[in-house]
Amino acid sequence: MERRLTEHRPTWLCPDAASRARLLDMDERLRRPRAAALGLLGFGVAAAIPYLGWGPLGLLACAVLALLGASRLAQHAPAPEYGLATLPWPPLVSSAATSRSSSAYATSRMAHSA
Repeated sequence: MERRLTEHRPTWLCPDAASRARLLDMDERLRRPRAAALGLLGFGVAAAIPYLGWGPLGLLACAVLALLGASRLAQHAPAPEYGLATLPWPPLVSSAATSRSSSAYATSRMAHSA
């Protein structure tokens, strides 16, 4: 990791070496909390399978794969900030799952009330 810090070429995400060092340090510090959050999300999705079906589990798998891909890209890319810039995808996928499940719930409630 130190090699990448000494060979810094400015990018719009990390204009200087200190910015890149902070980004990589925070990525390391947040690795375990990020994994714990995804584990809890997985537990919640698994508990909701009887109510929501298997769809949210597929979306969770997409979020986990996106997170793993971003982490690997950040470890092997000459500019790791581009790999870490993809980290907002898992929350966006879980938001899509939530909106999809809530709209399905609302639709089923309307069908039963009619």
